[in-house]
Amino acid sequence: MSSLASEDCNQEYLYDQLDLHTDKDEICVELPKGKLGISFIRTGIETIITRIYPNSNLKDILKENDHLYDLNGIELKYFDVNEITKIFLAGNNNKRILRIMRPKNFF
Repeated sequence: MSSLASEDCNQEYLYDQLDLHTDKDEICVELPKGKLGISFIRTGIETIITRIYPNSNLKDILKENDHLYDLNGIELKYFDVNEITKIFLAGNNNKRILRIMRPKNFF
């Protein structure tokens, strides 16, 4: 009987082959300058919005559970929360285009 050893699998390759966005809508948002007023976490390779603050300029655009996909073409799946925060802060005074994936409602 054979088994698949961990060294036989390239985990990064498997993630790249997995379509994590099949049941999600893609939305592009031009971000205002300054702070966004959101909180997010990492779950695996997904970055998920957990909170949108009441004073956020994005409160009527973004939703909790939206998945942050890329910022100005930089895929966020390669970075941890601290690095993603730095990427957002670095562009505070410039035009920023955020692409999110919004899970579709099934019910």
